[in-house]
Amino acid sequence: MRLFSRNTRRATARRLRFSTSTCLQQLELLETRTLLAAFSVNTDQDVTSPDDNLLSLREAVVGVNSSSDPTNTIEFALPETGNTISLTQGTLQLLQNVTIVGLGAGNLTVQRSSAEGTPRFGIFYVGSIATVEIFGLTIAGGKSDGWGGGILNDGTLVIANSTLSGNSGSIGGAISNQGLLTVSNSNLSRNSASHGGAIRSGAIWYNRLGGTLNVTDSTFSHNVVTDGGGAIYSEGSLTISDSILEDNSSSYYGGGIASGGPLTITNSNLSRNSAMRGGGIDSSGPLTVTDSTL
Repeated sequence: MRLFSRNTRRATARRLRFSTSTCLQQLELLETRTLLAAFSVNTDQDVTSPDDNLLSLREAVVGVNSSSDPTNTIEFALPETGNTISLTQGTLQLLQNVTIVGLGAGNLTVQRSSAEGTPRFGIFYVGSIATVEIFGLTIAGGKSDGWGGGILNDGTLVIANSTLSGNSGSIGGAISNQGLLTVSNSNLSRNSASHGGAIRSGAIWYNRLGGTLNVTDSTFSHNVVTDGGGAIYSEGSLTISDSILEDNSSSYYGGGIASGGPLTITNSNLSRNSAMRGGGIDSSGPLTVTDSTL
């Protein structure tokens, strides 16, 4: 496993090519920070390799977890397009601070392997003391028998310019959050959750009591749940701005959102969501909606 010097990291950063100007802006922001340890993933295999010239994503995560530096980055020295990292060995445990800089959601997917015999597991776990930022990834195919098919967050998590799709879990198809979660400029669609024998779906199905969820410039679509909260089920504090929640459904309540805590919605569009009670929103807590369409 290799650590790269600051000069090497800067050279690597200059070689990176992103498909959108937004990703370029993200890289510029990262370059203003003091990056103390950078890990450059250069294989799409989920391996622990004795070859010092190869570094897998799993090895990079292990390196972050054992690093004493307060700020770490994981970058990808892979082809500019068409990359898929298929996990076979279980959830990636993010236990220390790290920023993961992908190649763009359309260019790099991290997924659970679909090969026969692959056990069920979620893609990422964020530990309680960790601050994690994820930019420019697609997270797909996670299957958890517990919380969070895509991500289980117990810490502080920022997801930007990313896609979470086709994940499933007992509770929380894409994300289960009991920490501080911010989602921006991202797409969460067609995630599912299994609970009580039924197939339930929801993008962020569970923002637990005590959790804080902020959503901006994001789209939640085609998520379905048999209980409450087709797109989002929240018992904590939930703020949504400049976002779209459409074509989500629940057979019971809160086709778009089911909320038991403070909910604020600004400049957003909730359309074609359906439920037996509260097609767009079912709220039992303080609710504020401004400049929005339901």
